[in-house]
Amino acid sequence: TNNADVIDLGAGVDTVTMSDATADTVGSFTLGASGDIFKFSIATFDAEDANGSAVSTAATTIFQSQNKAATTAIATTVDVLVFTDSIASATAMENELDDLDFTAGHSFTDNDDLLVLWHDGTDAHLSIVDILITTNAIDDSGNTVTEIVTLSGLTDLSTINAANITFIT
Repeated sequence: TNNADVIDLGAGVDTVTMSDATADTVGSFTLGASGDIFKFSIATFDAEDANGSAVSTAATTIFQSQNKAATTAIATTVDVLVFTDSIASATAMENELDDLDFTAGHSFTDNDDLLVLWHDGTDAHLSIVDILITTNAIDDSGNTVTEIVTLSGLTDLSTINAANITFIT
């Protein structure tokens, strides 16, 4: 719906389709190859890979794990950037992005959207960050974070699998 929803998935493999920009909360989400599945509508969420191209509905979702305070370049094939360390807030997560570069040859431009999965030590969050860039880096200011979903109680993101997040039209 277009209202904020609270969903508890419970046992078994569940599929949740997100088709609006209202932040929802999901409990009992299981990561891993045989875990739960989120399907995100790219028609609603202008999601792009780190090459600045729209994420593909046909391709396997590509994740890049990132420790905070690291300066690893974001690969051009990445669909979702995953911070594995606890980050206190969306503002702190955006500040971590400010320290990252893109690999040479990326096609990001100002106001492109990057999907970021992160956790605050209590819950995980999938956010879209509308970024401003400077050459091969994310600008230090002017980026806007919009939370898409809170994964209640999920803090270990190390077992994220390409099957857990897919994109639909």
